[in-house]
Amino acid sequence: MFELEFSEKVNNDIVSVLHYIKNTLEAPIASENHYNELVKIYGELEKNPYKRPLVQDKFLASKGIRSISVKKLFTFLYNQ
Repeated sequence: MFELEFSEKVNNDIVSVLHYIKNTLEAPIASENHYNELVKIYGELEKNPYKRPLVQDKFLASKGIRSISVKKLFTFLYNQ
């Protein structure tokens, strides 16, 4: 099994977006649903980081960079 690690900036961005959805948009259920989807995808990627295709950019693909979108709200680039 692999271990995923997000930078502090990415973690802060995720928290900020979920906080905005919950408090500013007053949609706590939507915020929780997005969080649960993030946790689910995180678990899937820990088991199989090669699940997603390489990005289309040739340079980034040559570095093994892959991407995944979460409910069209978050897009993450990652390297296995």
